Amino acid sequence: MAKLNVEIVTPERRMAQLSADEVIAPGAEGLFGVRPGHTPYLSLLQPGALTVRDGGNKTVYFVAGGFVEAGPQAVRVLADSAEVAAN
Repeated sequence: MAKLNVEIVTPERRMAQLSADEVIAPGAEGLFGVRPGHTPYLSLLQPGALTVRDGGNKTVYFVAGGFVEAGPQAVRVLADSAEVAAN
């Protein structure tokens, strides 16, 4: 099965660069999910939980606003600030 290339970046540093099956982001219009093959999409981020799932593993990051760019093979999160909330 195809994977998403996920990158989470803040102004200070690159928080994460990993492969995932799904990303759930807190967009300006509410939560939205991205899986491989997703239509290109750009959204503002609201402060909240960004969930990255890979198989049975789930990592949750808290993002404090920014932007998310989604596409068929990648998700790029440009967050004002971010930190790992839970594994």
